[in-house]
Amino acid sequence: MSIMDPVPPHGPSLLENVLHTEQERARGLFAEASRRTDTPGVRTEIVEQLIRELSAQMATEATVIQPAVDEMLPGDLADRAVTERATISDSSSISQIMRLIAQQRC
Repeated sequence: MSIMDPVPPHGPSLLENVLHTEQERARGLFAEASRRTDTPGVRTEIVEQLIRELSAQMATEATVIQPAVDEMLPGDLADRAVTERATISDSSSISQIMRLIAQQRC
């Protein structure tokens, strides 16, 4: 059984369940962050939670999703995908950028 196999036989896969859960959590945090509040620090904490959630999603993608997809691709496409991902900034750089944006908006 792999993360791509449906659970039960005709249901969503483990991967689909994980992605759905992570996306719902991020949507909820985006909704909370967009609400007005007069309480100091609340919005900053929500944005920090959102940054942690998005960073976790990026880590899941890098360690679980991308390798699973690479296994399904023919050799040349898998090699190309790995090369293209290597040119993208690492997740820590993206997290730093998100933090800077959050600091400017809070």
